[in-house]
Amino acid sequence: MLVKDLLEIKGRTVYTTKATDTLRQAVNKMVRHNVGSLLVVDDQARVIGIITERDVLCKCVHEGKNPDQEHVQKHFTATLLIITPGEDVGSAMDVMTRNRIRHLPVVEADSLEGIISIGDVVKAQLHEYHTENRYLKDYITAKYPG
Repeated sequence: MLVKDLLEIKGRTVYTTKATDTLRQAVNKMVRHNVGSLLVVDDQARVIGIITERDVLCKCVHEGKNPDQEHVQKHFTATLLIITPGEDVGSAMDVMTRNRIRHLPVVEADSLEGIISIGDVVKAQLHEYHTENRYLKDYITAKYPG
């Protein structure tokens, strides 16, 4: 399965926050949309990074900082790893695993196409394995036409 196929299944909605928002505002948005990350955008809506629930926990809560007084700009990750829609879902899993990240923006020719999570990737891989397994069992037990 390709990343673009995964996006067609899960949708292309991407939730964002501004660097000037407080961490509380960002967390409220994550909770409201049931997501674990937000892409950080500038005033022209250009993506400048990502903030995740892990960023909030490790860089703010763990250090005892007040999320109402801390801003996204101080805690987000500016260096984004991305994947293109034409790449295989297995490649996305490899990038996520090697870099210990859970969210991967999908970009094609400087255009944001969506974002995938490790959960999306695992679900897609599991579906592929189950489908392949079913076809192989049918083939072995002579249920396969041909």
